[in-house]
Amino acid sequence: MNTEQVIDKTATLMKAFLAGQKQGRFVDYKNSDALSEILDLEAFPDGATWPQIFDWVEKYLTCSVKTNHPGFVNRMWAGANLPSIVGEMVTAVSNTSACTYESAPVSTVMEQYMLDQMLDLVGFTNGEAQMTTGSGIWARSLCSAAAGWTASNGFWTGNFSLKPDLPE
Repeated sequence: MNTEQVIDKTATLMKAFLAGQKQGRFVDYKNSDALSEILDLEAFPDGATWPQIFDWVEKYLTCSVKTNHPGFVNRMWAGANLPSIVGEMVTAVSNTSACTYESAPVSTVMEQYMLDQMLDLVGFTNGEAQMTTGSGIWARSLCSAAAGWTASNGFWTGNFSLKPDLPE
């Protein structure tokens, strides 16, 4: 298969998956042994052909949770909207991440724009912000910011400027 055929087949599978997101059950639960048997991840130790890869993709999508389903509720996932799907596809095709300006200048500029928009929404003029990858990293960043806020010169001296509040 050439690149265009691979992209077309992938798009066909994704369209079918999205079309069924709000129908039927949001998950056909299987325990890990049953799921491992269906996926048969060790079936192609020497590599797979495109038809085999797409067969596996169909199995993956069939066994996936329908996070766009109206009955699905989760604190971390709530379906994907079309702009986010396009963004994920463009990121995958461009093979970049927004971790540095050197490797992804466009993503970095877009990230800064989004941060500025969010700061404007909450009324923080000349504010600072950052994007983090998840609740754990966010919580750690929040703790560091709070420690820095507590110590008047914490930004410059770090957490070592804080004195423990222990009884003498």
